Amino acid sequence: MCKQAIILQSPKNTFTVVGHGSPEGMQKEYYISRFTPKELTKVNVNHENFKSGMIVKLISCRTRVKSDVDAKNFAQEVAQEMANLSGKEAKVEAPNNIC
Repeated sequence: MCKQAIILQSPKNTFTVVGHGSPEGMQKEYYISRFTPKELTKVNVNHENFKSGMIVKLISCRTRVKSDVDAKNFAQEVAQEMANLSGKEAKVEAPNNIC
């Protein structure tokens, strides 16, 4: 994911994650598999620029749409994982459509 990312300026108090996505999740490098919500949360919180309480913005197609596979919403699942880890409510923004 990191090698394919573009450089952009995140809004204040926002941690932006860019990658290919679908309702089932975000693609890992080389499109072999997808990040689970728990894996993506670990990548985010361990990044040097991430600070507790930041809004996470996924620039990743349709990651706020419920999956046909399990009727879950990937962005919402990431928010839940972040809340479980921090003990605080977490906000994750993501698109319904194609970015």
